[in-house]
Amino acid sequence: MGSREAGDTVTITAQERAEREEAVRQACHSIEMEGGTVTPETKADLDAYARGEIDEPEMMRRYRARYGIAD
Repeated sequence: MGSREAGDTVTITAQERAEREEAVRQACHSIEMEGGTVTPETKADLDAYARGEIDEPEMMRRYRARYGIAD
């Protein structure tokens, strides 16, 4: 996979999108079952990942930046 600039759209198949959407749904459900909440900002990033608008490294970069977590 080639390098991408932050914000580049990632091309994914319909199957991968469905898998990502299910993974996001399961992750959010797991967090909520453990008493946590998913912030609107994080949910927006998860949804962008599921749609293929950002890739996993960009999603994680945003998460770390939002919560001050070092690389």
